[in-house]
Amino acid sequence: MEIPKCEMPGIPIHAENLEIIETPSLFYEKLLKLTSKTERRLALSSLYLGEGELEKNLVKKIRERMEQIDIEVTILLDLLRGTRKSSEGESSVTVLKPIADKAKIFLYHTPELNGLVKRILPQRADEIIGLQHMKLYIFDDNVLISGANLSDSYFTDRTDRWFLFKNCKPLADFFHEIIMTVGDTSFTVENDQVVPSSKCDIHPYLGGSQSYRDLLKLRVETNHEKTRKKQSRRRGFIRFYKWDYSEFIKNFNF
Repeated sequence: MEIPKCEMPGIPIHAENLEIIETPSLFYEKLLKLTSKTERRLALSSLYLGEGELEKNLVKKIRERMEQIDIEVTILLDLLRGTRKSSEGESSVTVLKPIADKAKIFLYHTPELNGLVKRILPQRADEIIGLQHMKLYIFDDNVLISGANLSDSYFTDRTDRWFLFKNCKPLADFFHEIIMTVGDTSFTVENDQVVPSSKCDIHPYLGGSQSYRDLLKLRVETNHEKTRKKQSRRRGFIRFYKWDYSEFIKNFNF
């Protein structure tokens, strides 16, 4: 079968490499299984990580894998949601403490929350201004794209969408770069302290919101263009699902 030529930017994926996960429990089991088999890199981007036993077990499995083999681990969460403490005094950041010494933990802060508004809005209410909502779960060259956060309700009874793209290095590279680009332009956790990343040239909420947005937009679009050039050189796919990353970039809210 001949596939008509498409001029839109995208990453071709063989149809047999797409797996649709059907239930919350299978989503959780897949996260654990992929973690246990990761050989090079693991990157998780979510709004937040919950504080329950299932979430702590996931962090435990990541820690065990890091002790077994030298892998790069990157976590990207929203700063406002990720530092909000429960009634027990726990947060996403405290749950991640067992891997904080070896993993890169990034916390994105919206540039829209600044000045007087940031000073007067309490926790929870400040989250209405803006949040980091990417749900991307990368294990080597496998990418799990979902609307589900990393919390127990999404692991047990909250139905969402889960699409696992297997053995697609270009797609995994693209989203890994997106996570790293946003992470490098965010806060990071160092020695139990939340500080701006060393690569964040403009403070997310003290350096001018428009300047920060321009910086992040430039970095993401640079990554987009690099991927576009790589994909323009690829030929010969005859049966694939095409991920249109141009729509992802267009909908990224700077």
